[in-house]
Amino acid sequence: MSSSRKSEQHDPSNLWADFLRAPAANLTGPLLDQFMSCSQKCLAWNSEVARFVGGRISDDGATLLEIAQCGGLPKALEIQQAWFRRAVEDYFNETRRYM
Repeated sequence: MSSSRKSEQHDPSNLWADFLRAPAANLTGPLLDQFMSCSQKCLAWNSEVARFVGGRISDDGATLLEIAQCGGLPKALEIQQAWFRRAVEDYFNETRRYM
């Protein structure tokens, strides 16, 4: 085997081209498409989770601030009940979006 043939076989720059010319190359396109589709769905799901959690954290923080500034226990319980209703509605609406 000549030295030029050896360097051609072990040249890392040709590795990707060799892979695409392999017998299973006709599967490469569909597999890459599926991988991209899966990645896009995961990113979309992550952004939905971040949106929902961000909204809940914002509401929770505002509620805690409101409780800290209220005048007494009856008002604090009223604020907590309103927070609980909003939280249940948010979780219910988010679940309904995926059903």
